[in-house]
Amino acid sequence: MKLNWANKDRFIGFTVTLLVALAGIGGLWKAVDGPISEWGMRLAPERAAGDRLILVEIDDDALGEYPDWTSLAAAVGETVSRVRRADAAVTALVLPSDWGLAGPVADAVLASRMDGLGPVLLGLPYRSWAPEARAQALDGGWLPDYLQASMIPASIEPSFGRTLQRRMTAAPPIPEGRLLPAFPGLADEVNGVGFLPPPADRRAIREPAALLRSDGRYLPALSLHVAAHLVGVTTSDIRVNDPSGISLGPGVRLPTDSAYRFQPHFYSDSRDLGIRRVSMGALLEGRVSDADLAGRAVLIGTTSGQWADALPTPLGERMSPVEVVAHHSTALIRGDLYSAPEWLAVLPWALLLVVGLYLAYLLPRLSLATSIAVTLLFAVLLFNIQLVMPMARMIRLDLAMPVVALLGGHALLGLKQYLADRRHVFLAELSDANRQLGEAWQAQGKLDAAFERFKRCQPGPRLLDQLYDLALDFERRRQFAKAQSVLKHIAREAPGFADVDARIRKLAVLESKMALGSGRGAVRSLVLTEDGMQKPMLGRYEIEKEIGRGAMGVVYLGRDPRIGRTVAVKTVALSEEFEGEQLEQVTARFFREAETAGRLNHPSIVTIYDVGEESDLAYIAMDYLDGSSLQRYTRPGKLLPVPTVFDIVAQVADALDYAHGHNVVHRDVKPGNMIYDRRTRRIKVTDFGVACLTDASKTKTGTILGTPSYMSPEQVLGRKVDGRSDLFSLGVTFFQMLRGELPFDGQPLATLMYKIANDRHPDVGHLRLDLPPCVGQVMDKALAKKPEDRFQRGSEMAQAIRQCRKQVVALAKRNAENNNPIAASRGRA
Repeated sequence: MKLNWANKDRFIGFTVTLLVALAGIGGLWKAVDGPISEWGMRLAPERAAGDRLILVEIDDDALGEYPDWTSLAAAVGETVSRVRRADAAVTALVLPSDWGLAGPVADAVLASRMDGLGPVLLGLPYRSWAPEARAQALDGGWLPDYLQASMIPASIEPSFGRTLQRRMTAAPPIPEGRLLPAFPGLADEVNGVGFLPPPADRRAIREPAALLRSDGRYLPALSLHVAAHLVGVTTSDIRVNDPSGISLGPGVRLPTDSAYRFQPHFYSDSRDLGIRRVSMGALLEGRVSDADLAGRAVLIGTTSGQWADALPTPLGERMSPVEVVAHHSTALIRGDLYSAPEWLAVLPWALLLVVGLYLAYLLPRLSLATSIAVTLLFAVLLFNIQLVMPMARMIRLDLAMPVVALLGGHALLGLKQYLADRRHVFLAELSDANRQLGEAWQAQGKLDAAFERFKRCQPGPRLLDQLYDLALDFERRRQFAKAQSVLKHIAREAPGFADVDARIRKLAVLESKMALGSGRGAVRSLVLTEDGMQKPMLGRYEIEKEIGRGAMGVVYLGRDPRIGRTVAVKTVALSEEFEGEQLEQVTARFFREAETAGRLNHPSIVTIYDVGEESDLAYIAMDYLDGSSLQRYTRPGKLLPVPTVFDIVAQVADALDYAHGHNVVHRDVKPGNMIYDRRTRRIKVTDFGVACLTDASKTKTGTILGTPSYMSPEQVLGRKVDGRSDLFSLGVTFFQMLRGELPFDGQPLATLMYKIANDRHPDVGHLRLDLPPCVGQVMDKALAKKPEDRFQRGSEMAQAIRQCRKQVVALAKRNAENNNPIAASRGRA
């Protein structure tokens, strides 16, 4: 199905929307939404971290005081004991990432120094399952005690709504893996473990997972473990509610997404608002009182850049793992979490649908300036909503998807419109050039080429008028099929235009009635009589009526409208008589008459004005002559007076002498090619269509042309001929006009050709008492078998005929005086 421009706009709008939606399902736009939301978080009003959590830093100064891992482990153990004795609500220990290099001795030293009553939690990294190792998970089997104590009693079967929400928000699934094992001696001293966010995952820092699926069960994040102990509950009291997130006892609900990830606020590092920090050295030196630690959550871990991984945060700063856990835990304790209500998960998709409708239906109808203004206003509004919601409501709203669709779709539609405008300008210029070229071709009569150019033009009233005129020109040439093609093209572009439909039906009837003949050799004629149709045209000639026809063509009365000249137009359907190489030769021979006609200018030779070919018809436009062909005067009872015959033959001989002097041989001299006007007694030799130039470069031995009964002996034998062959044919015509019969006749053709080449002609004076002996002498010489025995020139034959005519007139006079009325009447001029 071909799309118009409006459909293309809708197609582009909906396609862009669909592609953006598919990318949204794949989570592509999270890379855009994350930085925007972080920007909004940084611009949000400052929030106080409070004093319910203290971070004990093992900084560079503290690390510098301990020369080896063992002494450092002893100091960390002393710090844990000091915090527990101060009655802290919970103590969480985050060891450096290189702690494994310390070995079992350091772990034993650390465990031996950890005494006291407060609960101690240990943060451990985890390793994600490899695909081949997933099947080897314990799936609820035996676990160490420190892991058993930390497991959350939950069996999570996501609901349809939660699954749909996860798909719509492109949330990743709950992470799966297994914690790296702790040294057995150290594991016996801790009350529970929690997993740390993976350092290589930026999203895990910004949107940390609260749960880890491990061995078929669920472990809490260290930050969730700390928050639970701070509010006085254990992991056994944590409830995972599929519709609402995670609950830490009655009245404490933590909003999460469908994968149980929360979005914590990160606090400024200012002294008044930031997380309270103390160094391990200050703690061990007693500069921190027990009252400062009592009832609080205390996180112990290294913040040294050389001992801890630097993790990216939404504040634009890089932090150590213990600092990240401190921010996560504080946000959970204080409830400073950016929520994404379930109903908001539908909002980006609803806005995307609105954007798709805007791109498909409204945008293409707006002007350029208006569309840019509306699109930018819409995009800025969505961007500001996404930026302001974290600042004002602590709501995370991802709107990159509709914004990208809006700007991308507008850009694409704008590009399409720009290209369409450029294309329109180009096509308009191209259409104008094609129209001008088509007009030029039409003026030159090259109608097919004109139609091809007009078909490439853009439609419009002017073009329709030109096409209608072109169809009329095809009608004038009686090319009805092509005229119908033009009219049908008009009907497709402009239904109901003028009388196109009625004319198409009439042309179909005319085409069926056109006489094309039923086989090879049939004469093709133009249809001339049909009311309401244009007069046919051949070249520039307007055809009036048919005035004659022969074996291969038809002669029409025509008119040159440019100068008002009346002409005779002879047509020959060469393509219906010949084919292949023969057609090429015959066509070249036919058009050679144009060259021939330009070299002949004699009062007894018809004037040729033009030659051409159109609609598979070759034509010659020549002088229109009054009178008729001599063929009608060659039958007994229709013969002309003898002196008149002599005058005619003498004039023809003079004309042939002129033609032969210009190296032109007619080759088809016969009564049918001579037009006689009895009123003026003038004769015109016509039809040089098979004439041949006898120049050395244009002669060809072995070619037989002409009408058999009038051929010379050398012509029937296929030998090279010259002007003396025409004089032989004129002699045959002379004989026929005197006796009313041919000197050589017979069937079949081979018999006729034998007689011409070998038999003597009959006596012309037999039964003609009005012919003197000189007639026989002229006839004998004209019809001699050998060319050298004939008249050598037409002027010589003309002179002999005129001398003999005098004897004819004298004989007629004597017969009249001797009272021989029959002979006298035959010889009377």
